Amino acid sequence: MLKVFGIRHHGPGSAKRLVKALKEYQPDCLLVELPAGTEKALAHINNPELKPPVALLLYPKKDLESGSFLPFAEFSPEWQAMKYASKKEIPIIPMDLRMGIQVPKSSGNTSRTAIRKDPMGYLAKLAGFEDSERWWDATFEQEEDDLRVFDMIEEMTKVLREGILFDEPPLNIAREAFMRQTIRKAIKDAYHKIAVVCGAWHTPALIQWENISAKSDASRLRGLKKEAYEVSWIPWNYERLSFYSGYGAGVVSPAWYELLFRYKNSISARWLSKAGRLLRTEGQDAAPANILEAVRLSETLSALRDKPIPGLSELSDAAITVFCRGDSKLFELVNRKLIIGQKTGKVPESLTTIPLQKDFEQQIKTARLSAAYKSTEAVRKELDLRKNTQLLASKLLHRLNILEVPWGKPMKGSQFKTGSFSEKWKLKWVPDYIIRVVQAAIYGNTVEEAAFNKMKENLQTTEALGELGILMDQIIKADLPGLVSDLTRKMQEIAAVTKDIVTLIDALPKLVQVYKYGNQRNSEVHFFQEIIEEIGPRIFVGLPSTCSGIEEELAKEIYTKLIRVHHALQLYNNSALKSQWQISLKTLAGISSIHFIIQGWAWRILFDQGMVDINLMEKTIRGYLNTTKSPLDFTMWLEGFLNGSGLLLIHNPGFWTLLDNWIMSLSEIQFKTILPVLRRTFSNFQEPERKKMLSIAQNWQPGEKIKKQEEIEIDEKQAEIALQAVRKLLEI
Repeated sequence: MLKVFGIRHHGPGSAKRLVKALKEYQPDCLLVELPAGTEKALAHINNPELKPPVALLLYPKKDLESGSFLPFAEFSPEWQAMKYASKKEIPIIPMDLRMGIQVPKSSGNTSRTAIRKDPMGYLAKLAGFEDSERWWDATFEQEEDDLRVFDMIEEMTKVLREGILFDEPPLNIAREAFMRQTIRKAIKDAYHKIAVVCGAWHTPALIQWENISAKSDASRLRGLKKEAYEVSWIPWNYERLSFYSGYGAGVVSPAWYELLFRYKNSISARWLSKAGRLLRTEGQDAAPANILEAVRLSETLSALRDKPIPGLSELSDAAITVFCRGDSKLFELVNRKLIIGQKTGKVPESLTTIPLQKDFEQQIKTARLSAAYKSTEAVRKELDLRKNTQLLASKLLHRLNILEVPWGKPMKGSQFKTGSFSEKWKLKWVPDYIIRVVQAAIYGNTVEEAAFNKMKENLQTTEALGELGILMDQIIKADLPGLVSDLTRKMQEIAAVTKDIVTLIDALPKLVQVYKYGNQRNSEVHFFQEIIEEIGPRIFVGLPSTCSGIEEELAKEIYTKLIRVHHALQLYNNSALKSQWQISLKTLAGISSIHFIIQGWAWRILFDQGMVDINLMEKTIRGYLNTTKSPLDFTMWLEGFLNGSGLLLIHNPGFWTLLDNWIMSLSEIQFKTILPVLRRTFSNFQEPERKKMLSIAQNWQPGEKIKKQEEIEIDEKQAEIALQAVRKLLEI
C-alpha cells in the first residue's frame, strides 16, 4: 500500500496536517523528497541537540564552490515527518536525485510564470488571500478526514498540471523518474505501508508510478553525470530562510510561520501582543487596551477585504495604525523580529564532520565569541589586545579574513592612526559563510594552519610592493610569524629594484605601523627594521624630483602620503632617520619648482620642530605673498602650512596680521577664487580653534596687532613630572 502526501515546503499548515495523517496511516516506511546520499545525516534527526532552523550542507569533494543548502525549520513538513518516523523507528529513505546530477537543458517552454513559481500562492491570491498559509488553513483544515485532505490536494495539483501549457524542466522529469524508481525499490524491499512526502506539485507524477514503466524511467536517468558529495548539518537562521533555497520554496516570514504552527487558534492576539511588547521597548504606547484595539481593527480589516480571518497584512496594518500612529518606519523592528525573525538553530559538535570546522567552532569558544556567532544581528565589539582572550579573538578574526570568511569587519579609525591596544570590529555571521570554511579546508585542518598556507600562497603570487604591504599587515595581525622572513626577503628584493618613489612612500608608513603594532601584539617584527632603514633614505633623496613640476591632483595625493610618512617617522623614533628627514624637508621648502601645498607643509613641520624661528617664518610668508604669481598659489601654500591646526594663527599674532592684510588686499573676484581652498583649510581645524578665531575676528580692528596672551608662570618641577610621563608614552 502506498500513500502520497503532497505538502507545501516550509508550510506550518502542511506540517500540522501531515503529522496527523501519518499517525492515522501508520506507515512502515517513509520516503522523503530529499537527495539520495543523505541517509547518514538523516539518522541524527532525533538528536535533542539538533535544533532547527538547521540545514543540510551538501558539497562535492572536487568543487567546493558548488555546495548547496537544504534548510529546515520547526514548521517544515519534512522535518516533522522525519521526527515522527525517527521516534517510531520507521526507516527514512531520501528519494530525490543525488545532488550534483547534471541534466541537459531543454529548449522547450520552461519559463517560470507566476503560477509555476508558486502554484499554491497563485490559488491563494485568486481566493483573496495574500498569505498562502492562511488560505491553506482556511481551505483544507476544515476537513475532518486528515487523509481526505491529501486526496483533495492531489486532485487540485493534477488539474493544475494538466491545465498549464508548460514543458516540465528536464531536471524535474529526471527527479520524478528517480522518485518513482525509489518507490519501486521500497515495494520490492517488502514494505507494506509506504508514506511518500513530497512537494504537492509532484504528487500526480508519483501516484501514477504504476502507469509509467520502470524501463522508461531508467532510460530518463541513463547517462546522467554525478559526483560524490559530502553531507553535514550546519546551523541556519530565519534571516537566510529565503525563497527557493535548495529544493524547497522559501519563507517570506519565518517567525510568523512559527507562530502559525504553534498557535493557530490564537495567532492574532499572540502576534499583536508580541508586537506591542517590542514597540514598548522603543518607547511607543502599546498598552493592553491598545492591543485589544489592534486585534479588533485586524478583524474589521479582514471583513472589509472579504477574508474569513486576519492575515499578516491585516495584522501589520493594525499594528502600524494603533501602535505606530501610522509611522511605518517604527514598524521595521516588528518586521525584523516578528515577521522575519532572529532565530538561529544549533548543531551538536558530534555532527560536525570537517576538522577545520571543528577547530573553527572550538576557537570561537576559546575566544569567547559564541554570543556574536549565534546572533542574527550585527554585533559591535571592541577588543583590548592586552587581554589574552581578546587577543585570541583578534587573531581568529584576522585569520578568517585571510581565508575569505568575512565574519568580522574592522571598523576604521583615524586615517593617521598607526596602531594601538584596541581594535573595533563589526561582527555579522551569515550561515552561507560555512561553505567558505569548508572551502578553506583544502589549506589545513585548523584555522591557523589554513590561514598560514593560504597566506603563503598569496605571497608567492604577489609581486607589487604595495600589495605586499597589505599582506604584511595581515600576517602580523593574524600572528603568522613563520611567514615574516619570507615576506621581508621578498619585500627587500622588490624594494631594491623599485624606482617609483611614490610606491616606497606608500610602503614606509605600513612598515612602521606593523613594526610598532606588532610589538604591542608580542609579535616578532624586528625583521622589518632593516627594510624601514633601507627605503627611508631612498625616499628622502628622491622626494625633490618626485614633487617638482607636478599637477595639483598628484601634488595633493603625495602631500597626503607625506603626512603619513611624517607621522610614521615620529612614531618610529630613529634619530638618524629623523635627521635625514629634516634635511629632506628643508630641500622641499627651498625649491621653487615644488608644488605650493607641499612647500607650505614642509615649512610648517620645520617651524613646529624648531628648525625655523618665528622671525624667519614671518619673513618667509612675506616673501611668498610678494613673489607668488596668483592668490590661489599662496592659498595652496597656506593650506599646507596650516595643515590640521589653527593654533599657529591664534598664538602667533604676526601670522594673523599678515594673512588678514593679504586677504583685505584682494579684489572680489580674487577672493571668490580662493574661497573654496580657504574653506577646506579652515574646516579641518578643531571646533574650539574655530570659535577662538571667530572671537579674535569679531574684536579686532583692521590694522591693529593682536596682543599676545599673557605669559603664565610654570612650575618647572611639576612640569617635569608631566614631561617624563609624555616621554615614556612617546618612547623618547
